[in-house]
Amino acid sequence: MKVALITDTHFGVRQNNIIFANHMKKFYHEFFFPYLDKHNIKHLIHLGDLVDNRKHINYITARNLEKDMMLPIHERGIEAHFIVGNHDSYYKNTIHVNALRELYSKSEYGFNLVMDPQEVTIDNTKLMMIPWICPENEEETFELLNKTDAKYAFGHLEVQGFEMYRGSVNHHGLQTNIFGKFDQVFSGHFHHKSTRNNITYLGSPYEMTWSDYNDWRGFHIFDTETGDLEEVRNPHRLFYKIIYDDSKPQKHEYNIYEGCFVKVIVRTKKDPTAFDIFLDKLYRSGVYDVAVVDDHMNIDQTNDDDLVNEAEDTMTILKKYISGVQTSNQKKLEALLMNLYHEALDLE
Repeated sequence: MKVALITDTHFGVRQNNIIFANHMKKFYHEFFFPYLDKHNIKHLIHLGDLVDNRKHINYITARNLEKDMMLPIHERGIEAHFIVGNHDSYYKNTIHVNALRELYSKSEYGFNLVMDPQEVTIDNTKLMMIPWICPENEEETFELLNKTDAKYAFGHLEVQGFEMYRGSVNHHGLQTNIFGKFDQVFSGHFHHKSTRNNITYLGSPYEMTWSDYNDWRGFHIFDTETGDLEEVRNPHRLFYKIIYDDSKPQKHEYNIYEGCFVKVIVRTKKDPTAFDIFLDKLYRSGVYDVAVVDDHMNIDQTNDDDLVNEAEDTMTILKKYISGVQTSNQKKLEALLMNLYHEALDLE
């Protein structure tokens, strides 16, 4: 049996910004559900963080959640399991006041809302499902983890040694050996896809910050019979970088930048008029935001990768700064600043 796995959808991300909402809508209606239809997939597991804001939900976001995800799942007769993530939960010491319960516990859809650790059977295959672990459910969770004979586990977990975002490693949380009994463990929570031993973080389905630039985004198909995991990459992007160099011919497909964030990294600008024409065409494409990095005097121009890296985002700048700080707690300092950075994004 094929099961669609998706996680960290974060409806309402970036303060309910319409650009992100439209990007998400495009993913669901033009890619995700057409793929499920084409392959006749009738089972789905959402591994947490259905919504972005832990405290409340915007009316438009609630409508988008209904129209873009929940109703399409119901209309297709898909058996769906939704695991509570930390962003879905109002409190930090309990997850039982959460978006799933308040929005959908009384709906006619009949989705399985995973608010407690539990075993679920799909096509005669037993699966362990683990919502966000907090003080209230910790004992119950570990008791079932020790007792279950399920080969596969699905959860919203915080495990040490995995990258939260590309290049930013998490140094606190659960030890990997806690899940050693399972053949495979699949988790939401960290937006960067990665695998270590038997644990795989699936990553978010679409880009939400500059930290996601050029990083894998999409969803997965899990085969309950073989244990195989197939990745399905999201072809739609929201963040682009353009290397501008008028010392050689350049062609730009301006139409792909509509509604997107673009960083223009200037390598060579010999003709200011041509550059102004380029920017005008870029703005006319309907781009949402343009940032120009005019740093060509200080960059190794022999390597385009170096050029792009020099014009990196805020997270990279923070990491470079931390690496130069003389402290015995560099990892903790990095984790603190990274968390503050992503909390700040939610306040925009």
